[in-house]
Amino acid sequence: MSLFAHIAIHEINNLHGQLEDRILTYELTGFFNRSSLTSSIEQAIAQQQRSGIPMTLIAFDVDHFRSINDTLGHPAGDAVLTGLGNLLRARSRKTDKAFRMGFEEFLILLHNNGPGLGRKIAEDFRCAVELAPLLPERQVTISVGVSSLEESMDSDSWTRSRYKKLYRAKQGGRNPVVA
Repeated sequence: MSLFAHIAIHEINNLHGQLEDRILTYELTGFFNRSSLTSSIEQAIAQQQRSGIPMTLIAFDVDHFRSINDTLGHPAGDAVLTGLGNLLRARSRKTDKAFRMGFEEFLILLHNNGPGLGRKIAEDFRCAVELAPLLPERQVTISVGVSSLEESMDSDSWTRSRYKKLYRAKQGGRNPVVA
C-alpha cells in the first residue's frame, strides 16, 4: 500500500470516529443521546441477570428550564446544560453513563449501585447542583427520580419506574429526590 493510501485511510478512520461521537453524544454536555440508551439499558439488565450486579437509573430534570431560556435567553440555558455536564462528569465514575433524554431531562445509568447508594448519589448530585453557581442571576435546581433494577423488571418497566418517580418529584414541589 502506498504512503498516500495509508494516510488517507488513517484520516478516514479519524473522521469516522469524530462523526460517530457526534451522532452518539450531545455537544453541550458530552452526554450520550437518546439513540444509545436502549442498548445500554439492555446491556445493564443482561449484566445484572448474569452476575447479580445491581443497577440504578437516576433521572433528573432541570426545574423551570423553560423560564431560564425565556427570561435569560438560550445562551443562559446552554450555560446551565454545560455546567451540569461538567458537574456530573466531575462526580461520576467511568462506569456510569449519562444521557440527555430531551430538552432539560437527563438520565444516569449507575453500574454496581443498588437502591441505597443510588439514592445517596442522587441526593449528593441534587445538592451539588443547588449549590453550584450555574447562573449568576438565579439558583438552578433539579428534580430527581431514582429507580433500581429489580429482578422482575424488563427495560420498559424499568424505564416507566424512573419516569414515574421523576414526575412525582416534579409534582412534589421541585428540587426533591424520589426513590
